[in-house]
This record gives sequence, C-alpha cells and structure tokens, in this order.
Amino acid sequence: MKRNRFKFSGIPILNESEEGDPIVLDTDKANKFKNIFEEIVSGGKNNIQASFEVKDGYQEEIIFEPYIIEKLLKKLPNKLSHSPENINQYFLKKCATPLALPLSILYENTLKTGIVPELWKTAHILPIFKNKCSVNDPKNYRPIALTSPTCRVFERIISNNILEHLNKHKLIAEEQFGFLPKSSCTLQILSSMQDWYNSLDRKIGTDVIYFDFEKAFDKVDHQILIRKLQEIKIDSLTIRWIANFLSNRSHIVKIGDHYSEPFLPKTGVPQGTVLGPLLFLIYINDLPEHIPKNIKVKLYADDFKLYSEIKTEKDCIELQGAINSAYSWAKNNRLDFSISKILM
Repeated sequence: MKRNRFKFSGIPILNESEEGDPIVLDTDKANKFKNIFEEIVSGGKNNIQASFEVKDGYQEEIIFEPYIIEKLLKKLPNKLSHSPENINQYFLKKCATPLALPLSILYENTLKTGIVPELWKTAHILPIFKNKCSVNDPKNYRPIALTSPTCRVFERIISNNILEHLNKHKLIAEEQFGFLPKSSCTLQILSSMQDWYNSLDRKIGTDVIYFDFEKAFDKVDHQILIRKLQEIKIDSLTIRWIANFLSNRSHIVKIGDHYSEPFLPKTGVPQGTVLGPLLFLIYINDLPEHIPKNIKVKLYADDFKLYSEIKTEKDCIELQGAINSAYSWAKNNRLDFSISKILM
C-alpha cells in the first residue's frame, strides 16, 4: 500500500492569500483553512428553537450505570493525542474503574439539565490532504475533527438507547443499510443484485440511477432534524440535550501547535462524534416514503439509488417521477445533489 507522504508532515506552503502572497506561517494556514471550512457550514442558525413536548411511546429511560461506563472506557484506543479538553484516551482507559462513578453522575446531570459542557462542543479540526491535484491548494484538504472522548462515551450510551428505540418500534426504513448493526454496503449491493438477476431471468431490463448528496453531513438543517427526532418520539430530555449539543459549537483549525480563530458551524451533524452518523440516518430516514412504491430505493449513508424494471414507456415516466420526488425531498430538506456523481 502506498503511504501518503503528507500524512505525518506539516502543511506545505499554500497558494496565495487574499493579498496575493503565498501562505507560509502555520497560523495563517490555519486561518485560511478556517475560512474554507466555515463556508461549508454557514447556512443555518446557531440557536435551535423547538418545543420539547413529547407524547407517550418514546424510548426507554436512559440510565448511566457505572459498570457500563467502565466497559466503554476500557474499549477506548490507546491514543495519547489530546482532545480539546486536554485529556487523552489512554488516561481514560487506564483509569476506567475510578472514573466510572463520577462520570455516571456527570452524565446524569448533563442529560437532566440539558446543559452540555463547552469543551464537549469544541472540536479541533485537522486539515488532511485528499490525495488529488495540488498539495498547495487549500481546497484539496478535508477536515478531520478531534472531539472530547468523555463526551463520546456519553454519546455511545445515548446512541445505543436511540437505536434500541428505533429497532423496537421498527422506525428505521428497511431500505437503509448504513450506520446500522448487522448491516453493510455489501448487503445493500447483494439485495439490489438479487432484484436485478430476477429481472434478467425474466428477460426484463432494469434502469438504475445513482445519487450522491453534496457535503450532506455538513448541510443537515438543525431545525428540521429536531422536528424529525420529535416525530419518531425521542424523549424530551434527549432532544433538549441534542439541541444544545448542536448549538453554538466551536471549531478551531489546528496545524502543529498553531490554531486558527474559532468558527461556529450553523449546519451539519458534528464530525468526529458518535451521535453524528445516527443523527444523519434519522435525517434521511423518511426519504423512501416519498418514492413511489413501485420504484425500488436503496440507501447507504449519504448515497442512494433508484431502480425499476423498464418494459414500457409508462415505466420510464414513473421512474422519472421518482427522480423528481427525490429532488423535491432534497430541496425540502435543504440538501443538494452532487450533479457530477449522479450516474445512470
């Protein structure tokens, strides 16, 4: 396997700044990346306005048992890198037993009050080269977020509870294969291929359209997400905590020992968190409901495909109608498709 030679080195000189000069100093590089990354997540509001009244039928009460917390702490990787709260995972892992009880008290209090510690909402952003085009172009880097490990343990407990609720009440669309236990991209492909082979056996062609959302995780509208959490009857304490968790987050680009000015992402599920992928799954969970029943849809994370047997012109018209429905759903949920990645 070819090693990325930029993985462990510093960021090289970047293309010109607004003043037309090459960007040499790490602080200036960090602020350049800050401006680029901030632009992606600047389309919403920092504060979420929502009512947290929930009817009967929501998920089971969340209990923070010290033995569960201890078990999760011991599963942390042996990493010495520091998070924004200046605590490394190796320390938490080695001190799992004495930390379990005080953390259980902290976790219970943060959920009951809805107050999220500020450092739990802070992320250090590392620019990683995408391995394409020029290494000197700052637009060829993607952000990787380092977040609080103590918060991620809390998120794991919340996430497991929400997943249990979704599975118990069969709330996850059966067309979704991403971010779920005992599911995978391979299963999604096998499921689709079975349908296609069945059509081929009957000598019927199938048209398939592949879609890809553009920066979907960064574009999630927080207000819409909260409404969807309420619709699937997540309890009011959890929703209030998640609303606080998403609001007024602080991202700081880190290059070596140098930091950018902080910026506040106004949209998106937080990268580098445990809850982020699950929240995104919930956000797009109702997409299949907007596709006609005679058109098949299969999702994996932020990618999905529509397909249908084509025997007559009417079948083509119905498939086009499904495409139009997908576009309407995306528009209503403030997501965009990556046009260059749509394939047929």
